[in-house]
Formats: sequence, structure tokens, C-alpha cells
Amino acid sequence: MVPRAHGRSINTREICEISRSETLDMLEEAWDDRTKGELTLTKLHLDEYVVCFLIQKCVAELKIRIRQPPNGTSMLPNNETRGIEKVELVGCTLEDEEAAYCLIRLFQMMGKDLKELFIVDTTAHRLCSEGLTALLRGLVLVKSLERLAIDGVSLCGSAIGCAMETLLQQTSSIKEFRLMDCDIDEETVDCFIDGVRVHRGLHHIDLDGWEIDDFQLEQLVDALMESNSKATLKCLDLSGTNIGLDSLHSFARLLRQTQALEELVLCSCYTLFEGVSTDSPSFQEFLNALQSNTTLNELRIGDSNLQDSIATSLVDVKLNHCSLQVLGIMNEQDDDEAPPPNNSLFPIPSLAWLMPASN
Repeated sequence: MVPRAHGRSINTREICEISRSETLDMLEEAWDDRTKGELTLTKLHLDEYVVCFLIQKCVAELKIRIRQPPNGTSMLPNNETRGIEKVELVGCTLEDEEAAYCLIRLFQMMGKDLKELFIVDTTAHRLCSEGLTALLRGLVLVKSLERLAIDGVSLCGSAIGCAMETLLQQTSSIKEFRLMDCDIDEETVDCFIDGVRVHRGLHHIDLDGWEIDDFQLEQLVDALMESNSKATLKCLDLSGTNIGLDSLHSFARLLRQTQALEELVLCSCYTLFEGVSTDSPSFQEFLNALQSNTTLNELRIGDSNLQDSIATSLVDVKLNHCSLQVLGIMNEQDDDEAPPPNNSLFPIPSLAWLMPASN
């Protein structure tokens, strides 16, 4: 039933105006409530008009900053003294390409302070593919951005894949890509790998939940070894992927050839060690590479169905390896107040699954 006001029906235009007015009120509140250099927009419909409203707020703040005396009391909300360093879009909808281009303009106006963009879809892929594609393309123009995190978003399709590849190819500032629990297809993976191959030096890659296989992992490692990332990569997270025994060879190569790798995360890779024995050539190659590596500080492989013999071999390396500080091999779902299972390697609560270096 169409709602009524003062005895008459409210038309579609009026309903849209009411909705937009509510959205602007929420934007005003989010802008004024930002603290510690973070702006969080939650469950908002971002069209061209709404984003332009944010641009006006940004312009007004820039004028205040220009007039503000040096070392004086801040004239901004919450006594805020720094620019926006992080933007979070949580469960927001992006209407179209025009809205995406306006959002890029907003990011540019935030200047050199903006370092991180976090996009999380909490409502089953509400972001339209056209808007997301335009946003990824436009991020090349945001020269200050160093970290891009996308969580729970559909990255399927050649258009989005090509946009992501272009972003990797043309940006040198973004050094951390965290693309977690995203829907992907073969085109997505291929485009991402091609982009990695020419990037000038990635520091952090998080592909948690990507359904990549042994062959695709081999291609990713090839791309890393062929690029400057060989000397810069510090963290690789491939938790929840479909990799198996053959991937141990790729990880051994990664450990041998990278020059700065500090953290390797392979949690919930249920088939990685499936059917592996301690005398398996692939596992021995991985173990030898782990022993000879001098940069790795953390290895996390919890929830990966490790046999006790495999876990024992890894612990031996940990105890006799000077650089490895943390070895995570226990199952995260074990309750820390419950007694450990009978076949557990460690008769200790599961919180001790992270084994710090001994004093």
C-alpha cells in the first residue's frame, strides 16, 4: 500500500526525497563522528548526489584547515587534527559508474593523508559490478593509497578482472592487497596473477577464501618471482584455498627465493597435507626450505588436518630455527577450557597453538 500524508498518496519522487534526506543525515553524522583519521560509511546508498554532498563536506573542511593557525586548537569536530587516513564502506551500495567517479574525486580531495580503503559487502553482493569496476579503475588516480581491502564482494567477470589487473599494473603506491572471502572465477585469478607479475613491489597479499588450485598457485609464485615483489613481499595469506600436496613444492620455492617474507598463513587448507608422510619428497623439500630460510617469523597452518608426525617435524624445525618466532599448527575451533584430544601433539589448551620463541 502506498503511504499517505495529510490524506494524499506520496508519490515515488517524494519517497526518494525522504530516503535521500535520511541518507544525508546519516552522512552528516558519520562525517562528524569520525575519529583517529577514520571515516566509516555503513549501509548507505551512494549515488552521485550523495557522494557530491561528501565532497562539499571535504571542501568545507579544507577551507577550515587553511584558516586554522599553526599549532592552534582544532576547529574541527571532536578536536580532530589530522586528515582522513582510512575510509570504510560497510554494506554500502554503489549506484553506477558516475557515483564511482565522484567517489574517486572525493578520495583525491582527501590528499596525501588517505592510506587505506576497506570495502566490505555485508548483504550478499549489493555492489553493482559496473560501479565496482569503475571504482577499481579510478583508484589508479589516488596516488596516496597504500592498502586496499575488499571483503565478501563478487569479483567475477572479465570487466572487474581487467580493472584489477590494470590497477596492479599502473599503481606503485598500493602495496597491500587484501581480497578476502570474495567470489572469484578463473578470469579473476588470471587477471590478478598477470597484474602481480608487473607490479613494482607488493608487501602483503591476502587471498583468504579464494578457490585456487595447485596450478594457479604455481602461476602466482611464478609471477611473484618474476616481479619486484620477490624482494619486497612480507606476508602471504592463502587460508581456505583448495591447494593440495603439489603446492608444497611452490611454497618451498617461495621460501627459497623470496628475500623479505616474514609471514606465511595457510590456515584451513584442508587438503594441503592430506595423505602426506614425513618422507614425502614434497614435504621434505618444504621442510628443507623452511630450515634454510632466514626471514620467516611466522608460519600459521592451523585447521589443516595435520598428522602428529607432520606436526612433530614442523615443531623440530621451529625449535632449531633461529628466525621462526611463531608456529601455529593447532585447530582454532578447540575450546581453550576443554581438555585436548587424546591424539593431540600438545597436552595444552588450544590457545597455545601459537608457539612463541623460547627465551
